[in-house]
Amino acid sequence: MQELVEFNPILKNSPKEAIKYFQDNNIEIPNIPAFQSYLNTEIEVPSYSMVEKDSTEIPLKNEVSYDYQYKPKDNSKQPIIKPKDSNSIINEIKGLSIDNNDKEYLVKLAKKESSYNPHVTNQFGYYGLYQFGDLAFKDTGFTKTQFETDTLAQHQGALKLAQINEKRLRPIINAHVGKTFKGINITRNGIRAAAHLLGATTVKDWFTGSTKSKYARNGFVDGNGTSIEEYFKMYE
Repeated sequence: MQELVEFNPILKNSPKEAIKYFQDNNIEIPNIPAFQSYLNTEIEVPSYSMVEKDSTEIPLKNEVSYDYQYKPKDNSKQPIIKPKDSNSIINEIKGLSIDNNDKEYLVKLAKKESSYNPHVTNQFGYYGLYQFGDLAFKDTGFTKTQFETDTLAQHQGALKLAQINEKRLRPIINAHVGKTFKGINITRNGIRAAAHLLGATTVKDWFTGSTKSKYARNGFVDGNGTSIEEYFKMYE
């Protein structure tokens, strides 16, 4: 079996030289988490075997299709994907098979929550592009481990949470979308974003004047002092 680490002269050179090798020889860069991590950092690449789904040994060559399973020789965990730049995240969102309204929702929310850093953790332990905490993970069924290795899972999680909050807030949406409330033009995405920040109950309190939620009693701001109105206004 041919090991990825034996794919010379690539992996014995620097990431910059490796990329140049691919470009000069018109070879598609393998879509392998360990290899992609290597190209974007100076860390050492773990030994990965390239194995087809039927475990047939294959040669490494220009025409190879990279539809394989990738397993570390030492059974260690796959490396965490390093943060992407903002343009990569935006392009990734725009390439998703979702409607434009959802794309706008994710692009603006990711910028506000994390400045497009998929692996940032804030002082309260909220993680990722959309700053998920324990309750959001529980609501959506996603895990932090999934988010650590797959930005697509983060987008899916944010949309699933938005859908859950929409169901909780259906009467509010039907009553207020397209209208002005407290000087703000209310949109569906604005309501979803506000619920992402402080929860559906707090959004209801904001519209009804109730103080059932702790955030309502605290002036409709989160632990960082961010106001719910900032999230409504992102989508006016």
